[in-house]
Amino acid sequence: MLIRGRRGARRGRAPWARGQQGFTYLEMLVAVALLAITFVPLLGLLTAGLYANYHARYMTVAVELAQARIDQLRAQGFDAITDVPRGPADPGPPFEGLSGYEWEVEVEPLGDDLKDVTVTVFWSRPKSVSHVQLRTLVCRP
Repeated sequence: MLIRGRRGARRGRAPWARGQQGFTYLEMLVAVALLAITFVPLLGLLTAGLYANYHARYMTVAVELAQARIDQLRAQGFDAITDVPRGPADPGPPFEGLSGYEWEVEVEPLGDDLKDVTVTVFWSRPKSVSHVQLRTLVCRP
């Protein structure tokens, strides 16, 4: 291929690339170092995002379990609502086969016709235990 319009142009090479044979080892080393410096923070962001997703998933299930437990207590009737010590969460459908969660129910009477009900759902994480707490008032019908 002959490039016209310039004197001294060689075959197969653009005029601005004369005398260059490729990248030096130092140039490649600098390019790889820049890529490494760029990707390390990105990997940290990826890890933080995965952890946030993991935590949000467990928190969502815990809130749903607590709400299901409150609904079960309301269905039992006002007089049947009592404290339940911490133990494995077994809400039934649609949560069958769910493990790793525990719940407890604390009931504080606020008179003859009103109860303050607190449902706490716990789940284990690698280094600690997390929990969600829902609180509601239940009155005698």
